[in-house]
Amino acid sequence: MIVALLLLAAVQSLYTSSFWEKKGINVRDQLLDDENTQAVYLQTSCTDVDLSVPPYSHNGVVMSGYLNVNKAGSGLGFIFYGKEGASKATLKNFPTIIWLNGGPGSSSQLGNFMELGPHFVRPAAMAPYEIVKNNYTWVKEYNVIFVDQPVGTGLSYADPQHPSPYCKNMTDVANDFYYALKELYQNPNGCFNKSESPERIPSSCSERAMPEKNKGFLTGLKGVAIGDGFTHPYHILTQERFRQWVDLHDTFDLALDLIVNMSGGVNVYDITKYREYPVELIASFLESPDNKKRFALNDGVTFGKQSGNVYEALYADFMYQYVHLVEMLLEAKVNVLIYNGQNDLIVETPGTFKWPWKVKDKVAGFYKIVGNLELRTVNDAGHLVPMDQGENSLEMVKSFVKRSL
Repeated sequence: MIVALLLLAAVQSLYTSSFWEKKGINVRDQLLDDENTQAVYLQTSCTDVDLSVPPYSHNGVVMSGYLNVNKAGSGLGFIFYGKEGASKATLKNFPTIIWLNGGPGSSSQLGNFMELGPHFVRPAAMAPYEIVKNNYTWVKEYNVIFVDQPVGTGLSYADPQHPSPYCKNMTDVANDFYYALKELYQNPNGCFNKSESPERIPSSCSERAMPEKNKGFLTGLKGVAIGDGFTHPYHILTQERFRQWVDLHDTFDLALDLIVNMSGGVNVYDITKYREYPVELIASFLESPDNKKRFALNDGVTFGKQSGNVYEALYADFMYQYVHLVEMLLEAKVNVLIYNGQNDLIVETPGTFKWPWKVKDKVAGFYKIVGNLELRTVNDAGHLVPMDQGENSLEMVKSFVKRSL
């Protein structure tokens, strides 16, 4: 079904310890809270979702489901949209983007319903929320699958019956995601099991993706985009403390808290705003009984309940630099796009580039391209670039896809 897979590693919605403390979760105490988690076993599954009726009136294939990661009942939840107007039989003719939020512990469904999916979930005056059509959804051009990872994030579930369900570093994250992708393609209950050979499965980890190490599994991976990415955290801080990762994370959080307090509550994801993003709205939307049924979500999994545990388990790894993995992708001749919102503070743009790029004769930002590496800033955008600049971000990704195929 899928010819070209674009792995969009969107490291967005980066959290801080203060975010969890407001929810009454101490992510520094190294105590994971799973006492009230209902016993669940997520098997790999894929279900058709009907969004053709109002208020969605969506013209396209929609599927949702879970991908077991071989940690007892742990699994990754996902929602998939085929390109608008395409039938199941013709989806293979269009590139597929895999959208992954960061955090760690941030649900990719925030990207779905707040940034680039076919519908926005927004506050409403006379109701808890309203559904609004996204005129610049990336689904207009491509298949897009929103996967919640690592296990415990958003729709996903970390089974406490497993001795070590939560990921402690990016190798753990990549291994789980790699297993989940194989389930997506090879499991009889996976969405794409009948249409793609194992040799075309991409991976979220550069080491996993190297052809010589994995029998050509890189074949289907045509490009990687990193949005507002935290690949080398040292450059965020003014002082380095070599390999003291927990202390570095504490310093990062304290610096941001100081900025927020001294500025009267500026939004660190967009310094032009003084309000937090309505992320709880997405939780309310996906936890409603109607939407649980509509998207075939497991009743035993509470959206975001374990996300604090995900953040805490990766607390030390949070500040570790992973720029070498980007370099490995470049060496493997994979096209890489790194883009940043101009107004993002939590992962700030390290400088302004010389060459402008335009949409409808207006400067949309600045860019550089050297070989298979592309860097872009997006004007008048914060951390959630597709939400702030829908049309411009769609044009950006169309340009990148065209260059990558």
